[in-house]
Amino acid sequence: MSLAVVTDSAACLPPELARRHGIEVVPLHTVPGADGTPASTSRPSVEELRR
Repeated sequence: MSLAVVTDSAACLPPELARRHGIEVVPLHTVPGADGTPASTSRPSVEELRR
């Protein structure tokens, strides 16, 4: 059985550290919402919840 350690590019892992420990870094792309605002993982504001 093999095991892989994978993270996304949002982890800001230095490339040398990832290489040294055999960690695969995959790109994380965000897509803006329909209204042009950037996608976010933060909690929505009260105004956004009311919509």
